[in-house]
Amino acid sequence: MQTKDMEETWQQLALEVTVTLAENASAMVRKLAGDTVVFIIVHVLEMMTLIDEEEDWSQADEVVEDDSSR
Repeated sequence: MQTKDMEETWQQLALEVTVTLAENASAMVRKLAGDTVVFIIVHVLEMMTLIDEEEDWSQADEVVEDDSSR
């Protein structure tokens, strides 16, 4: 996650693996990587600030009509 030379997709994949391990094997993560949790949080927050936002993110391309029969 901290390597800046890697593509963003690889950094996101490393983050996904870390989160998946923390969710599914939390006891193991606490035991083996307890001292790196602060490091992980810092890098996660840093990656969140790098997200590029589109100016028109709140506008839908087309109106979706509900087709349900009543």
